[in-house]
Amino acid sequence: RHPLARRRRIGIAQLAAQPFVLYPARPRPNYADHVLGLFRAAGHAPRVVQEANELQTAIGLVAAGLGVTVVPASVQRLQRRDVAHVRIDAEAFVSPVIASYRKDDASPFLAQALALAQQLAKG
Repeated sequence: RHPLARRRRIGIAQLAAQPFVLYPARPRPNYADHVLGLFRAAGHAPRVVQEANELQTAIGLVAAGLGVTVVPASVQRLQRRDVAHVRIDAEAFVSPVIASYRKDDASPFLAQALALAQQLAKG
């Protein structure tokens, strides 16, 4: 029922004007710091009204109407009926995906997993 829930996209300024649920709160630095940095780079600072350590808690706070939050697009797969997912209309508002593995690991499984990750990253 949020006024922005029916939109297909939202601008950073509109998003920053909403009460914001920061996820995850701890440990720092983390994804939350990255998101705050994206806001700062765009010249905005969200008004943090609540912090949550767990993704499900953050989404629950959003569903309860306490505010909005920024989550990876993959979270849409949770298919909660009480939460709307709206794309952020800013090309620079993205997060890197990082893969860590043992330096000398030559396993075929790792090679396949890295190739798939690269393929998916290209969209």
